[in-house]
Amino acid sequence: MQSTGNVEKLKQEQDKNAKIYKKFMTAKETGNANVEKEAVEQLAENYKEMFKLDNARSILLDLASEYLQKQKLAEAMDSHFPFL
Repeated sequence: MQSTGNVEKLKQEQDKNAKIYKKFMTAKETGNANVEKEAVEQLAENYKEMFKLDNARSILLDLASEYLQKQKLAEAMDSHFPFL
């Protein structure tokens, strides 16, 4: 994967992801499974758009697996999204 070089588009995608991860935090705090489901669906759609995929399931499962297995990745993601 390569960057398109479009900084503004990248910033918009990062902002979308931040909103989605905040939604995950809301779901975690409230235990609301519907909000959690919405966040997963939105994240999948955003990744499909970002990476030009028909289905983002594989990339999201890989990301989740890497997060659980690699402490440095988890720390980097957690520091980027401290509200989780």
